[in-house]
Amino acid sequence: MKVELIKRNKLDTDLWDECINTSPQSLLFAHSWYLDIVAPDWWGIVVQEHNKYVWVMPFPVYQKAHRLFIKMPLFTPELGYFSTLEQPERFLKEAITLIQNHIPYCIEYIGNTNGKYTGFQTGEDLNIHLSEGYDTIFSSFSKSKKKNVRQSIKRNQKVQLDQNIDGFLQLFNQFTLPKIGVRDNREINAFLNKILPALVIRKKVRIYSIYDQKNQIEASSIFIHHHSRWQYFLNTADPKKKNKHGRLLIFNQFLQEEKRCTSPLHLGTYIKMPSSTAQYEYEVRRHFEQLTQKKVDVPYISWNNLPWYINLPHQIKRFIFKNVLRRN
Repeated sequence: MKVELIKRNKLDTDLWDECINTSPQSLLFAHSWYLDIVAPDWWGIVVQEHNKYVWVMPFPVYQKAHRLFIKMPLFTPELGYFSTLEQPERFLKEAITLIQNHIPYCIEYIGNTNGKYTGFQTGEDLNIHLSEGYDTIFSSFSKSKKKNVRQSIKRNQKVQLDQNIDGFLQLFNQFTLPKIGVRDNREINAFLNKILPALVIRKKVRIYSIYDQKNQIEASSIFIHHHSRWQYFLNTADPKKKNKHGRLLIFNQFLQEEKRCTSPLHLGTYIKMPSSTAQYEYEVRRHFEQLTQKKVDVPYISWNNLPWYINLPHQIKRFIFKNVLRRN
């Protein structure tokens, strides 16, 4: 069997999606329709047999200053290889060598947690085993989280599974993006305005909301469903109503609904890797570590940094945000 590198416009997307769907590593993020939204110029490495794709690996390709490079797209926690073959990891080394011969730079590429990735480094994702049941999972919450859930229930807040995309985006743009230093939200909104309706149509997403007495949305969270697991995708809330713990109540509601689920729940937006900032560690990961201490290894790889004159503007912005804006 031959390993081939094929650009997006030459790929057979029906064969591609069939391989993704039938592979043990199956992830929604690797489907052609999803990649077309988040990284339109993606390439695929493919192994074919009997007119089928039996091994595929997507690579999001970008260009800057006439240089091609690979990086993980927004809202795409994992990719990696997907295959219906036994011992699919045997093609990995050849696939990486092949893509390196064509694209000399990779900022960071994250594989999936259901494969073997020899030569990759590992980060860690937080994980919840839904099969343990609600009572067991809730018992592992920190004391403060348990108290906050009970207080939210006493306030008689009601969680609605309403698929309210507009409400989520309203909160996300007003409160969440400024907090993480996003000044220009056009790219993020363009992605979400395509991704979320596509997920709703395919019945792969749950969008929960909580409203106040004036029917104003005050918290919203998004969960994505794959063949083999749930993914906690995004959340947002009005910080002025933080004491109501709306997002935590939504999370608690989801766990109760899925108490008979045998799939795990990954908190994959919050993968801990070397690129994580101290602020991220404090504000984001710390919050979720009060819900679970269970970890799952996440493989990743990078190679050849982009030239300094391309990286410099990004590094300056990152330095200013991390050391100046965060203190204000």
